[in-house]
Amino acid sequence: MNIKIFGGSGFIGRHLSRHLLNMNHEVTILDLKKPNIMGIDLYNYDMKWDSPLRFIKTNIKNYEDVFYNIYPGDYVINLAAISQFTQADNEPHTTMSVNVAGAANVMKACMMTRASKLIYTSTGSVYSKESIIPIDENQPTKPDSVYGMSKLWAEQIQQHYADKIPLTILRLPYVVGPGKTWGANSFIVKLRNNEKPIVFGDGSNRNDFTHVTDITNAISLSLNSNKTGIFNIGSGESRSTLEFLNCVKKFTGKTNINPLFISERKVDFKNFVYNIDKAKRELGYSPKMNFEQTIKKTCSEWDDWL
Repeated sequence: MNIKIFGGSGFIGRHLSRHLLNMNHEVTILDLKKPNIMGIDLYNYDMKWDSPLRFIKTNIKNYEDVFYNIYPGDYVINLAAISQFTQADNEPHTTMSVNVAGAANVMKACMMTRASKLIYTSTGSVYSKESIIPIDENQPTKPDSVYGMSKLWAEQIQQHYADKIPLTILRLPYVVGPGKTWGANSFIVKLRNNEKPIVFGDGSNRNDFTHVTDITNAISLSLNSNKTGIFNIGSGESRSTLEFLNCVKKFTGKTNINPLFISERKVDFKNFVYNIDKAKRELGYSPKMNFEQTIKKTCSEWDDWL
């Protein structure tokens, strides 16, 4: 397959590019900056005319930039987004221009160039915090954050044109892995620096922590499937913030450092876990990494993805 990845220099994009390259696909990363991918010298790849991995500097907010880098038959994955809650709240205009207008640019370009398929990565933040647990794809959407709103609007715009091109929307959980330094992953950064990790609220909030390799596998399965629509992708189990922190302390050896508790955030779910039955049934998806394996692998590979 010829695969174009918008936002391929980000956290998930770097892992996905490596995964797809190892599966012998032709991969082009479309982003504003070159990525650091473990075990891959992108400079040497770019110097070869027949390279299976390429980087093209691309601004998703510029339609011409997007359009001229998609060709008939391409499989397109859009990971590009402003995804941190604080940044999205502080920069709503930029967030909408990237997450909504940018997604619309990719969708339109895919239609105009007759791409084979579009995969869009969304988020569990589109759901209501009053959702019935575990959350399936039929639960109501009612985002409480600028980030969640932007992703839902992007979903809706793309679904409006879904009769023009095969479209798969993957709603992702809290993704864990080396190369991500914010959110709960910041615990690793803090502990490695012998600093107190910051916990919002009392640490009892529960989340669906899923390793990035399970996410890249889900995207790969979506590329090869004739199924389209919306799918929840996750581990199918929830753990508390404190459970996550204690596991990180165990695998970093920093068990003597206690967290700093601060006020909880409005955007956080009290309990969040996906029902992933639809993805299992239609995509053949099944998470491979359990909770402890997820954190152990993240900690052990941390330096490789800096």
